[in-house]
Amino acid sequence: MQAANIVYAGVFRRGWPYAPQRFLRLRVSGAEKFVGDVVDFDRLIGTRMPILRFGTAMANQRVTRAIGAMALGVGEAVDGVTKARSAAEVVTELTKGAEMMLP
Repeated sequence: MQAANIVYAGVFRRGWPYAPQRFLRLRVSGAEKFVGDVVDFDRLIGTRMPILRFGTAMANQRVTRAIGAMALGVGEAVDGVTKARSAAEVVTELTKGAEMMLP
């Protein structure tokens, strides 16, 4: 992942029109190509809430449909991501690094 894949724009502004935004370029493209106004429904607290195209709601464990058309906010640290790794791999690497710093 590189910063070149980030869009600094108010693209996903439905629900929060003046918020500063950084999103994955791929998600913006997905939202632009999506046909319709509702990309999915979030089932929060037993209530079915629509997730609108170009809305600020982000994908979570309760959504299953057009995840590629939903907002995915990112920070500038995205440049530090060089490959996909499991949480176990990351914890192991951090632990080894910490052990090397101990007296």
